[in-house]
Amino acid sequence: MMIAHHFGENLYAFLKFNKVMDVSLGSFDNKDNKDNKDNKDNKDNKGSGSSNLRSQLSRPPAPRTSPGPAVGVQSVRCYSHGSHETDEELDARWVTYFNKPDIDAWELRKGMNTLVGYDLVPEPKIIDAALRACRRLNDFASAVRILEVVRDKAGPHKEIYPYVIQELRPTLNELGISTPEELGLDKV
Repeated sequence: MMIAHHFGENLYAFLKFNKVMDVSLGSFDNKDNKDNKDNKDNKDNKGSGSSNLRSQLSRPPAPRTSPGPAVGVQSVRCYSHGSHETDEELDARWVTYFNKPDIDAWELRKGMNTLVGYDLVPEPKIIDAALRACRRLNDFASAVRILEVVRDKAGPHKEIYPYVIQELRPTLNELGISTPEELGLDKV
């Protein structure tokens, strides 16, 4: 690629350089891959092989017969115009994900990691489903970590985390999960 750039991306000069340096282009079809001896002895033959390709490409390009551009270029912008997921659909998708009866510890962590990557604080019903998944897996540490992550995602908005804990209190009591504050982890 650097050599092609040196020649100003002029294909003709690049191929001439390759011919002078005797760089083999290799056979492009696997049918006639027998030592390339037949193709070297018979360069003017119109058969397939690397020497035929080299002879075709080493000629200067034919003059253009049409006055228009060789390739039509269309300007395309890469916007995502797909369907946008509503908040309710997002919540339902994550609740369904965490409510899978056969969810394993890796899927739980992967789901929480993906969810935390979003620019939002998860709704209490999503966290409820994740905490119930932790209980099914008998993973108390992940349950406490989920609550810590929710507290961190709330950031400077001090009213969000207490609201989430208030909404989750019945679930926390039912499952026997302590908050990080009850465990003294907020002071560490």
